[in-house]
Amino acid sequence: MLSLLLLFAVLAAAFSFGGLKSAILHRTFVYEKAKTETVYATVPATAMAIYAETVYKAGYTGVFTPSAEPWESVGVGGDVGVLKTETTDFTTDGIAITMAAKSAGIVCFQLDGLEEIVTPDGGEHMEIATLDRLLSEGGGGETAETTVNAGDPVFKILDVKREPYLYLRLKEEDGPAAQGKSLRLLFGEGKPVTAAVLRSSGVDAGYGFLLKLPVMPADFYRQRLKSLEVVTGSHSGVAIPTAAIAKRAGETGVFANEKGIAVFLPVAVQKTVGDRVLVTGLPPGTYYIANPGPLKTGQILQ
Repeated sequence: MLSLLLLFAVLAAAFSFGGLKSAILHRTFVYEKAKTETVYATVPATAMAIYAETVYKAGYTGVFTPSAEPWESVGVGGDVGVLKTETTDFTTDGIAITMAAKSAGIVCFQLDGLEEIVTPDGGEHMEIATLDRLLSEGGGGETAETTVNAGDPVFKILDVKREPYLYLRLKEEDGPAAQGKSLRLLFGEGKPVTAAVLRSSGVDAGYGFLLKLPVMPADFYRQRLKSLEVVTGSHSGVAIPTAAIAKRAGETGVFANEKGIAVFLPVAVQKTVGDRVLVTGLPPGTYYIANPGPLKTGQILQ
């Protein structure tokens, strides 16, 4: 009889421990702080940058060795590289010729063949159809050859202080949402840049826009072809990731950690923009769980 009672006691303890263990959720939760922000509704676009750039060509056949780093800022007279000519009847080692910048700017060794075709001066007057064809062709093939012939382009200096242009193409279904005298553009993170629309026209693959930017965005010059976002609307409020929203017992809300216990906080979703939602009922400054998954109210968080 005593042995049976002891067995029941052991089993009860095991079940009790198992229940406690299941109530403790062993997960890595991500905590974020609710704050008021602006979220942007956008549509994707492909674009081709047009900026002021001066091409430097080899005066002789030989081997070019850069002395400046790619994308380095140089001043007038700054050394960019050395061109060592081929051997001649007068020398067995060739002649080392220093190639220096004649104007201040950013050094670029990747040439795509469009440097003297799409320029700020000429780009403003180019036909939309021509710009669209160049965009479709991929903007030329980038090269960074070290062995060059006389007359070959070797490097270029980008003038980042001069206002750049941008040819942008939108899909046909997105074109009407972007009509106007200006477009707001998102280059990755940060605030939109407002660009003036110089011309726009329908093209084979949608709508084409020739834009003038007020400033050179950060790292804008690092590649000619770009993928960016055109802003079609903006909304302000408390915004949180869509993944943070949980539905429990017919209610919508988020989870918070209150002294190690999962607590459900009801919220109302006002608008969904991409992977963010604007909500009410969640005061700014409140820490919430951004990845609740199957979390339940009252579970112990570890």
